[in-house]
Amino acid sequence: SLAARRDLVETLTMAQRFDDAEAEAQRLSDIAPNFPEVQLGMAWVYFVQKKYPDAFEAFMAGLGAMDISRSKRGQVGRAYKRGGMPAIFSLWAKLLEHEAELGQKNQSDLLVLYALLGKKDRCFHLMESAYESHNPYLLSLPVSPFFASLRSDRRYFKFLNRMGFPSPH
Repeated sequence: SLAARRDLVETLTMAQRFDDAEAEAQRLSDIAPNFPEVQLGMAWVYFVQKKYPDAFEAFMAGLGAMDISRSKRGQVGRAYKRGGMPAIFSLWAKLLEHEAELGQKNQSDLLVLYALLGKKDRCFHLMESAYESHNPYLLSLPVSPFFASLRSDRRYFKFLNRMGFPSPH
């Protein structure tokens, strides 16, 4: 099952077994080369490891799998040259925010993007919204490497306590 293998990549990432996650993502890409979720997710994994060229390559592969036009991919490439992966993640977040205005749910992706960008206030606002809508992705907060930037903020542990997670102290 492609979905189960994708979940395995995510589980390995949450366990910070990045080499294993990368190997499984490659196997999944070999099986289903037009499965953009894997490449786009690996862009995040490479980013937290500071493997920025790999993050860019994975992101572009995801766009290719989504059949995004060559001209749009060129715009993304120029954004990368100007501002690296943060510029791309900012563009991605703006696109998802626009889709959210149209009623599409992208809460989990937005949470990750804003956390990776270090936009804590926006991330905490989205966490509150996700909490109200009982978004199960919040259960990954304590272990996800994507939320490492939030762990230095006092609001993070207050939020986890409210969700019923024990205090780390």
